[in-house]
Amino acid sequence: MDMNTVNIIGRLTRDPELKTAQSGNAICNLSIAVNGYKKEDVSFFDVVIFGKAAENVGKYLKKGSQAGITGHLSQSRFQRKDGSKGSAVNIIASSVQFIGGKSGVERKEPGGASEEEVFSQMGDDFESGAFDNGVPF
Repeated sequence: MDMNTVNIIGRLTRDPELKTAQSGNAICNLSIAVNGYKKEDVSFFDVVIFGKAAENVGKYLKKGSQAGITGHLSQSRFQRKDGSKGSAVNIIASSVQFIGGKSGVERKEPGGASEEEVFSQMGDDFESGAFDNGVPF
């Protein structure tokens, strides 16, 4: 049996890019930096988020925001204009947890929604009351 699961916590390196597909579904692209054991050991990952979660990420997170991402890896292969082959690996998010902000980083909207309001807007991905005790499990 194969497994393809990713769990990371890091900070957004740029503001999320929210787009709408021709089907009307929201798609959000972002880059997240994850610190390693050493200060200079930082990894950068591209993340793709779909649906209501994408809308909420685009609305409430920005560069410097901290988030937890759960998802899977997806590789795309392509041919460059010069004929050489390339590939890219992205994380396709199945859930996003808003962890907190960097000092001085505020939500995009003044008086932004509370964490509970944001999670309630995420849709069927989150059970009602799942965060009543502050622990997501």
